[in-house]
Amino acid sequence: QDWLNAYKECMEDCKNPSICEQTYNSMLSDMSPGGQYAQWYDSLDISGFNASTFPLSILNYNNQLPDGGLASNNAAASYWKNPKFLKRDGSTLTGYYDEYGIARSKIPVLPVTGGYYPSTSSAFLSNGIYYTYPENLTNEKDFVTYWQESWAKSLVIYHPEYCYFKWCSPNTMDTVGVASLSSEDFDNNVLSVASYSAATSNSWLNTGNNYAMVDLDPYFNYVSDGIAQKTAMKAQIDNYLGSGLSMKEMAAMTVKCPGYYRSTGISSTCTSFVATGTASIDDRVWSQYKSFYLSAKQTFMRTAADDYAIKTSGSNCGKGYNGCIGIENFNPFNSAFNRNLGLNSFSSNNSQPCYWNTYMLYKDKVRRFNIGEVMPGADKEKADFNVFYSTGLCPMDIDFAQWLHNVAAKSMLLTTFSLKTEATFTKQIYDKIYATTTTGASYVDYNWVPTIDALDNTKLKIEFINGSIVSTCKINLKLPSGYTWSQVKDFGNIDVGVYNTSSSTSGFTIVAYVDHDANPLTPNQEVKV
Repeated sequence: QDWLNAYKECMEDCKNPSICEQTYNSMLSDMSPGGQYAQWYDSLDISGFNASTFPLSILNYNNQLPDGGLASNNAAASYWKNPKFLKRDGSTLTGYYDEYGIARSKIPVLPVTGGYYPSTSSAFLSNGIYYTYPENLTNEKDFVTYWQESWAKSLVIYHPEYCYFKWCSPNTMDTVGVASLSSEDFDNNVLSVASYSAATSNSWLNTGNNYAMVDLDPYFNYVSDGIAQKTAMKAQIDNYLGSGLSMKEMAAMTVKCPGYYRSTGISSTCTSFVATGTASIDDRVWSQYKSFYLSAKQTFMRTAADDYAIKTSGSNCGKGYNGCIGIENFNPFNSAFNRNLGLNSFSSNNSQPCYWNTYMLYKDKVRRFNIGEVMPGADKEKADFNVFYSTGLCPMDIDFAQWLHNVAAKSMLLTTFSLKTEATFTKQIYDKIYATTTTGASYVDYNWVPTIDALDNTKLKIEFINGSIVSTCKINLKLPSGYTWSQVKDFGNIDVGVYNTSSSTSGFTIVAYVDHDANPLTPNQEVKV
């Protein structure tokens, strides 16, 4: 045990920074002069220095950082004159210190008529030299002039997201009860394993136990928040995102049948997680599964961290929920506040950065704690309009062109295959094909069926068929004379014509890339189809 602990300590410097360390370092930068919560430069001010312009600057006497009050009426307010250095044991020291947190920083001053230079509220004599502590300087401009990098550690406690850092380390790094393995170590181990067979060897894919991963995960077994969430995580593994499929089944289907849109009675061919023996498929299934697992885990971790930052009960932090940071139109009722309004009201707690009076100040700030980050999705109609405005194409046109590109690039253009096995076969394309099918079936597992015209080999017809079920939707393509369809290796840009209501057809032109000379050293020719 002693050897393991010594080895772990020795190897710490060889590891990449943890999410906690990255968060902390970013927060230190934010609280340093010029950082997003220590701004001072004002181009409109004749001196260039005007911290009062920035309502969220630690240098501003009347800043609105989440401390419960202004420096003018709160001696403990978030302000550069109230430095608090947090020691490893959790206690705090007043003042600014060197990088080791040992020697308290002091600034030499010169006695002048009526006081000292630079101006200070107090000074002391040591070995014949007058000094002042940084927090006793009269002007914030002098404070910035004498700034030392280590001083940020005495201001970071005022960072709006500091609660998340307090939550991070004990929940992701310092996993109690597991020798040499933390939650983050476990995640990194999982990410580093690329093959299905290696994951099986690590006992993560026990076929008789759907919960093999979660039962070995330190977060869900040794951290109080994770232990409380383990049952919910198991439910997610059993029914992933309410799909009716287990996490393993969804991972298998995502790889084997990415274009399958049937909601019930899904073929086990698509959902079987059992190794196929083909490494290229099995490894992709494992990769998808670990992605689902770690994403779900981080969502639970995010929930726990948000609750810690909002709740004021027990050992919770209760000041620092970051849901509004970087969000232009923050909605508290569509956020973690909604789970905790009774515990920490959005409308009245000014210890929260995202409470009603200050949340709008954070819309242009950068969020630092990003575990399980779920940013609001863009408005679909607005996104579709932007696509049309910039390309002149409807989203369906782009989906269609991408679909043809993938089929040709995989040399499947002249092959019969199930559409569900093609990742770029979107639900929108399926709906268009299905809508023209004269059948009452709830789902049709269409095949791509190509036919070259017997009288004109420049013509190719694609039909969508499943047994006796044939969609009236077809794709008719025609090459310029002198080329054959076996020469087509890819498709590119598409131009869509006007829909013909009388024939219910849409014309389009798409660029085809043709291997005209069977020479891999010469580029393919572009022709219009």
